[in-house]
Amino acid sequence: MQGRMLHAIESVLLTVLIGAGAAGLSLAQPADYPSRVVSLVIPYPPGGSADGMARPLAQKISSEWPEPVIIVSKPGAGTTIGAAFVASSNPDGYTLYIAAPSHVISGSLYKSLRYDPVKSFTGISQVFSSPFIVAVSAKSGVHTLAELIARAKQNPGKLNFGSSGIGAGPHLSGEVLKKYAGIDVAHIPFNGAGGPLVELLGGRIDYVVTDASAMPMIRNGDVIPLAVTSRRRYRLLPDVPTMTELLPGAPDVTNWGIILAPAGTPDAVVQFINTSIAKALTSPEVLNIYDAQGYDVAPSSPEAANTFLASEFRKFRAIVEDAHIEAQ
Repeated sequence: MQGRMLHAIESVLLTVLIGAGAAGLSLAQPADYPSRVVSLVIPYPPGGSADGMARPLAQKISSEWPEPVIIVSKPGAGTTIGAAFVASSNPDGYTLYIAAPSHVISGSLYKSLRYDPVKSFTGISQVFSSPFIVAVSAKSGVHTLAELIARAKQNPGKLNFGSSGIGAGPHLSGEVLKKYAGIDVAHIPFNGAGGPLVELLGGRIDYVVTDASAMPMIRNGDVIPLAVTSRRRYRLLPDVPTMTELLPGAPDVTNWGIILAPAGTPDAVVQFINTSIAKALTSPEVLNIYDAQGYDVAPSSPEAANTFLASEFRKFRAIVEDAHIEAQ
C-alpha cells in the first residue's frame, strides 16, 4: 500500500513539474480567481461513487484556494441534465463538471442533446481511472474467460450477463466481449453496480461486467474475476489477464473521471485549475481514498484531456452503433 502511494505521488509530481515547465508564467493564479464559490457538478445523486471521488478532490482544492469548491448534484437523463447545465453556464471557471464514460456514451444514445459532448466543453484534467471487470460466481464452475466463452458457445442465447445499466461502461464492455468472442448472450441491466452482484451470488445471472466496487467480494472468494477491460493489467488483480490479451483487436474500455469546464473558459483559468488538481492528487488523504476504492490517479494536461475526451467519444460511438443500443 505504502509503495503504491509513493509511486503515485512520484508520478503526479512529475506531471506537475513537466506542466510547470511547459506553461511557465501562465501557472500564476489569474487575477481575482476564484473570488467566489466554485461549483463542481456531478451528474449523479449524492452518496454514489462519483460523489465519493469528487468530494475529497474538491475538499483538498478548497484548502488551497481563497474560496471553496462545492459539490452540486444534478442527476438524471443519463447524465445529460448535469452536462447541459454546465455546457450552458458562463465560461468563467466557476462551474466545473466531473464527467465519466457515461458523458460521451450519452452523446451517442440521445439524438437531440442541447450540447455537444466534446465541443461544448474544454478539458481541464483527467483525474482517475480503473478497469471494468468480467466476473462469475465462485459457484459457477468457471475459472477462466475461455471457459466462459466455451460455455456460452455451447448454449447460444441461454446465458446472460448483468451490468449497472443500459449504455453504461460495463454494458458496453459486455457488448465488446460478445462481439469479439462471438457469443450470443442476453444483457440484464440494473440500476447501479450492486444489483448485478447480488443476482450473481444468487445464481440468477451467469456473469457480470462490473467495476472496482466488486473487489471486496473478489477478495473474500465469492466472486472470480476472469478478465479486466483495460489495455494494461489491473494493479489490484495482477494475475488476471486483460480482455485485449485474450481477444485480439478488442478495444479497451475503462472507467475514468475527467474535469471539464464550459467551452470558452479562459486558458489562464484552465491552467490554474489544472495545476491545482495535479497538486491535490499528490495529497495522501486523496490518494488513500482513491486507492481504497480501487482507482489510480491519472492527472493530465488540458490538451491531453481534450484529446482523451474526443477519442473516447469516437470509441464509444462505434461500440453503441455496432451493438444497436438505444436509450430507454
